[in-house]
Amino acid sequence: MTRRNTPIFALVLLLLIAGVAAWFVFGNRPNRTAGTGTESVAQTPTENLRQAAPPITSSSRESTAGTDPKPGEAPAKPDKPEVAAKTTEAVKPDKPAAAHEPVYLTNGNKAGEPKLRVKLRIRVIDEFERPVPDAEITASAFGVALVREIPEGMRVSPAREHYDDTVIGRSNGEGALDVELGFRADFTEFAYLHINLSAKTALAVSPEVELEWNDRHESYNATLTMPERGGIRGRVVDGAGLGVATVMVVATESPKSKQHLGAVFTDVSGYFELVNLPPGTISLVARGDFYRGELDYVIATVHPNVVAGLDRDIVVHAITRYTLKLLLPDDVYKHGGAQLTYFGAAGKISNLEAVWFNDFTVRLMDPPEGATAVEIKVLNCESLRIDLPPITPRQVIELGDFRLTREPPDEENAGGGPR
Repeated sequence: MTRRNTPIFALVLLLLIAGVAAWFVFGNRPNRTAGTGTESVAQTPTENLRQAAPPITSSSRESTAGTDPKPGEAPAKPDKPEVAAKTTEAVKPDKPAAAHEPVYLTNGNKAGEPKLRVKLRIRVIDEFERPVPDAEITASAFGVALVREIPEGMRVSPAREHYDDTVIGRSNGEGALDVELGFRADFTEFAYLHINLSAKTALAVSPEVELEWNDRHESYNATLTMPERGGIRGRVVDGAGLGVATVMVVATESPKSKQHLGAVFTDVSGYFELVNLPPGTISLVARGDFYRGELDYVIATVHPNVVAGLDRDIVVHAITRYTLKLLLPDDVYKHGGAQLTYFGAAGKISNLEAVWFNDFTVRLMDPPEGATAVEIKVLNCESLRIDLPPITPRQVIELGDFRLTREPPDEENAGGGPR
């Protein structure tokens, strides 16, 4: 090589080195292939870091926004995946507690707006002031609307609301019940409100306690005293020993007492159970449209806090009922009764008194055996004799309408005689 070619060789070598260096610096830029329309992109160091990092969720996108490096700046070092997941996780707020809904009393199926709430603390105790648990507590109420302005010279009748018996809860193990009652009404404001409370168990019912609401108190206390009670269970049968359904069993204090202690109908098999009875001796009577007890009454003993069974069945026999209507003269007193005399093949059988209802209908209940006719006598009217058809047990026989005639005047008083 001559000295003349040495500078040219050095220049070529320098250009070659510069080209290699430029390829290393700018060789990662996108190269477009002519005529294909495709583009091959080399990944930058920043994009390599993005692929290594965990995926960013919607909850963490806000906290990580704006962290991408600007062109020409060094990329930021990514956080560890575990730390990023903990720091970017959204914290869900706790659900709000459900609002306490009061127990709304029923007022004739009306759907008025809630107008009033009353808080109650109720205690149920027995006669010895011991708590009574699991007692069903019922409330009813009566309210009147408040009228603030009445036009002069006008009479205004305030609106009223009647609230039916509604079960509001049961007493807990300590005999207590905390409850909030709600009252719906068509009017805006109450003038006054009376609340009646009662409790019952399987054997007893407490007397009602009345509370009078006023707008000066937010809560009220009430104590319900459960009396000591017991029960009687038994069965009503006919002469063949079969159970008799839908017969009413009535309990009274004594055979001659008219004060009812309780009453219940027998079921389809003739069984009954009477509860809420005071301890002691009581009288039981079985009654029905087509049955009558063979005995006037049955004596039973009620024990406190238990339902005792009868030592015998209550026996009834089937009866027949005759019905007839009397047509009386206009000038006869129409609010009295009639005397009935039954006759059979051998003559007179028995006498008894009968009464009629407002339509003068007489019911002949269970005529005596062998009766073939009945004689009806009403004051100031002539007697009327009616033949009775054959007796058929458990049947209502309509005899029809019968007109009575006025008795002739007494001969002593005729013609203006002495009175």
